[in-house]
Amino acid sequence: MLLRGNKEEQKDFWDRIINFKRIGWKWYLVILFIFPLILLLGYSFYSLVVGGEMPLLSDYTGGITSIGDFLFLLGIMLLGGPLAEELGWRGYSLDLLQEKWGKLNASLILGVIWVLWHLPLFFIEGTSQHQKGFGIAFWSWSLQILLISVIFTWVYNNTQRSILGAVFLHLMANFFYPLNLDSSGEIIFSIVRLVVVAIIVLTWNLKEKAIIKASFPDPV
Repeated sequence: MLLRGNKEEQKDFWDRIINFKRIGWKWYLVILFIFPLILLLGYSFYSLVVGGEMPLLSDYTGGITSIGDFLFLLGIMLLGGPLAEELGWRGYSLDLLQEKWGKLNASLILGVIWVLWHLPLFFIEGTSQHQKGFGIAFWSWSLQILLISVIFTWVYNNTQRSILGAVFLHLMANFFYPLNLDSSGEIIFSIVRLVVVAIIVLTWNLKEKAIIKASFPDPV
């Protein structure tokens, strides 16, 4: 966009990156809580069904106790994925895909590209992806990427195409990813994510039907 767009498009691109006001307060709540909610729901069912345990907060922070170190960790996580990717995924590609394929198909297409983007990491020792291997954890992770791509589109379309919102959402998705799941846990989390995304898609369809009905009311 920075190279191909005209001055107005370039200005809009930067505004989508730095303008906090594009994101309404309700959508800040969605960004902050949707992935922690999925995490809590998943571990609740995991505990009920197979007696699995939710990791401690220290498992997510690596034992960090000081606020300064925690902020540094968030900064590294922010640079390592959200900022490095979202200027391309949501900042550029999603609009083009939605224009041609619609929001659901665009989300799934971008999700497949997203999976392929990360695929080389599964062959690099020392990465979290390599530790998953190519068993059920790999397929659960791949499904999660497809599904959260739908969540990202939902948030993006409701925050005036905010790239900043997508960056924050990406950070939350990375931070609140479930840890140390066995096969049963992977399946349970996949089902929970599917249900959440199915609800989102249902609201899309209901909203579109309401718009169509309002535009073309039944004859009296």
